[in-house]
Amino acid sequence: MSPGAAIVLSATVAGATSACLLQRQRSRRLPRVSCHRGSNDRSEGPRPTLLQRRGLLIVGLGGLCSLAAGPIVLAEPVDSSKLTAMETNDELLRVEEFGTQPRRLDPTRPLRVLVARPKKSRTKAEKEQEVEVLQINGIQVDPTSATRFDVYIAAPRGGDLAGPGLGEFAGIFLKLPYKREDSVVVRTASLKLGLTSLLEDINADDAEKLVVTLVLRAGDVTVGGDISIDLRKTDMARDM
Repeated sequence: MSPGAAIVLSATVAGATSACLLQRQRSRRLPRVSCHRGSNDRSEGPRPTLLQRRGLLIVGLGGLCSLAAGPIVLAEPVDSSKLTAMETNDELLRVEEFGTQPRRLDPTRPLRVLVARPKKSRTKAEKEQEVEVLQINGIQVDPTSATRFDVYIAAPRGGDLAGPGLGEFAGIFLKLPYKREDSVVVRTASLKLGLTSLLEDINADDAEKLVVTLVLRAGDVTVGGDISIDLRKTDMARDM
């Protein structure tokens, strides 16, 4: 498999950091995960353990979890009673950019934003040199409660219009509750998901922009940063 099919995932919360590389198998098998974890946290108390179970990776202070994009949808289906309008209305929906103001996620109204790509119609050689990565910054969560939202990707129709469906499942943000006396403040995290092979699967290589949809599953989440798509060099490119 080419490095362009690699998915880069990293998450940061408080003093703990993690960086993971997940290979997205084109044969539709479960992904393969390798992880390098580090922490500059020097506080007293037991350290969280690393749990790796098939497609699920739990790392970091407070149990911050991230599941990279894969062809197998592990998320439960959207509650049809809450999202009836989105799932049954055949009319196209107008989607705007994220903007400069923080956005609080609503479990009954998924957040849909239009995100520009750095380059469209990349060649195979370019994909081997750089992987396309979706980055969600400034994710504000309550560390004392479980938090989760799912990420979906779709190609827009007619510039800034999108269909009623959510699109292709790209990944998940999950944080387990971490109850300590010093953890009552809101924590900020970020999420990165590789898109290179996913865009090939949905035939969106020629799209100049993508529709990114965030569906809140649990907890209270505010996205205070930006949502962007960047190109990052692969390991093969670094070794050359």
